[in-house]
Amino acid sequence: DGPVRLDGIAREVGLSRPRFFELFHECTGVTPSRVLNAARMERAIGGLTQGPLALGDLALDLGFATPGNFSRFFRQQIGLSPNAFRRAAIPAEGRP
Repeated sequence: DGPVRLDGIAREVGLSRPRFFELFHECTGVTPSRVLNAARMERAIGGLTQGPLALGDLALDLGFATPGNFSRFFRQQIGLSPNAFRRAAIPAEGRP
């Protein structure tokens, strides 16, 4: 629950941030940032489709400083704004 901080994870396992990124990439073939972004997108899609959670609250829950940063990230990943995605994903009769 809550935003994930890669620096904190690196500290928890006793590694510097660069070494953590290096070892993570060696073991998985992808960067920790890519995995974190994929997890954020899964949570974002769930938050947008499962209830009337305000975008600002969702953005903060996902660790974004502002709703605008979240919207920009979401649009880059999906090609739609979060609001447009929500409208397309939830039938009109299911919206509040």
